[in-house]
Amino acid sequence: MAEILSRLDPYLFEIIIFGNKRILEDPVESWPEVDALIAFYSAGFPLERAEKYVELRNPFVLNDLGMQRTLMDRRKVYDLMEASGIDVPRHVYISRDGYRSKGSGQGDPSGDSILHEHDDHIEINGVVINKPFVEKVRQRT
Repeated sequence: MAEILSRLDPYLFEIIIFGNKRILEDPVESWPEVDALIAFYSAGFPLERAEKYVELRNPFVLNDLGMQRTLMDRRKVYDLMEASGIDVPRHVYISRDGYRSKGSGQGDPSGDSILHEHDDHIEINGVVINKPFVEKVRQRT
């Protein structure tokens, strides 16, 4: 974040850093009005509040806030990559929230998936993925 901001010409841009207290506690109506917004996502970042601010003030948004939601969900990232013609690894998932892949991701959006773990592979609804593999567990908030 600091590296990106350091590259902005201080004669052309006035950088206003909202700060943690402001973005976490103050109502978005009291946030400073800006012409352009760069929102750096991190754990605990109040994305909904930033979206509300954009809706209220309509600044030029340098990075797509809605896309940040996509980036937080590997299934959606894989679907987006496939839709853009980018190869993704073979993958399978168990959907506990009803998400249905639009790509090659194999999973059961009903949440009734059957998982069998073995020493050398896992099997989800009959789909076998041999180990080693990358497993990503989404933290629930």
